[in-house]
Amino acid sequence: MKLVYERDERTYSFEPHFSDEVTPDVFKGSMLALGTAWNVPPQTVEYWINYGFRKSLQDATAGTEKKVRASLKEEADAVGEELDELEVVNAVADAIREELDFRMQQFVDGDLIAGQGATKNPFRTKCREFAIKGLKASCKRQNKALPDVKTAKGKEEFEKLVQVFWLNNAKKIEAAVTRALEAEAEIMEE
Repeated sequence: MKLVYERDERTYSFEPHFSDEVTPDVFKGSMLALGTAWNVPPQTVEYWINYGFRKSLQDATAGTEKKVRASLKEEADAVGEELDELEVVNAVADAIREELDFRMQQFVDGDLIAGQGATKNPFRTKCREFAIKGLKASCKRQNKALPDVKTAKGKEEFEKLVQVFWLNNAKKIEAAVTRALEAEAEIMEE
């Protein structure tokens, strides 16, 4: 069973990876077991899984066009220009690709919980917090201004800076977060 979703000439998919422990027969047996537990045929379980995968990706992009269009209109209005429709179409396509790539990464990272949708991975959330603090401290030391996050363009620039800082300092940030989470866990155990 391959999970597939296509949008704007791009394909997003997952395929089973078989091993000594998970053979095609074990996989089919799992589908049969789920079907038996819910009193439906295995094909229904497969349909549910495929439908859920596609629906989750569709949900990830819900409202994206409206948000991008509003942001671009705000920027155009601020400088007294007309909205360029080609720019809007391209910006929407880029934003949708980013949203879909992000959702695919959420699948891989286990950041989605049935009935709750996307959840925050505590480790990644803490890494982001540390990256932001580190970026701000670095800019302050260098007397550099950060982008104004009150505008859509400023938010986008700030996010890129955070990602670059995180990428360039990943080992340090991850080590610091690991220590912080371990210390937090120790406190909770007392």
